[in-house]
Amino acid sequence: MSPKILFLDVDGVLNNRKFIDTGNELADELITILKRIVDATGAEIVLSSSWRLNEGNRHRVQEALGRYDMAFIDRTDEIRLDNW
Repeated sequence: MSPKILFLDVDGVLNNRKFIDTGNELADELITILKRIVDATGAEIVLSSSWRLNEGNRHRVQEALGRYDMAFIDRTDEIRLDNW
């Protein structure tokens, strides 16, 4: 059986204008929905958001997920167009 991988974006998934305007960078209400998906599917999380590019942002995501006993196992590589 193949592993189940969920590629996680942050903006628009774990936050949105409603939450950002109130100062909540990552919304617990939205993280709980992610938690239900992960629990129901057994998927592992790979961070594919632009948040993966900054150590501080990665830490904030990992901390927020950790409050719900989740973590991302990896992150996608940065694609640099000058390397093509």
